[in-house]
Amino acid sequence: MKITVTHDTVKALLLIAPKSDIRSYLQGVCVDVRNSQVTLVATDGHRLLAVPVSADDVESAIDGQYIIARRYLADCDRNCRDAQYHHGRNHGHGHSV
Repeated sequence: MKITVTHDTVKALLLIAPKSDIRSYLQGVCVDVRNSQVTLVATDGHRLLAVPVSADDVESAIDGQYIIARRYLADCDRNCRDAQYHHGRNHGHGHSV
């Protein structure tokens, strides 16, 4: 299964998912897969963000909940920002990812 998300979605999830928390399961984003639908969920224990996303080959995925560590999303955010910077510098304008 391949999940496609926008850079804005990654940024929003990172705003909610805490950087450090004694409850380690909150230090990431839950990928909830059920009935051929995928939802990304982040919470800090007080706020919750649930974002339905598109996914390829989700029919073959096993229903369940999986946690993506926050640091991997932070890497995606950093890579998107780097791509925007390089694209804007080379072409004189910004680029939405």
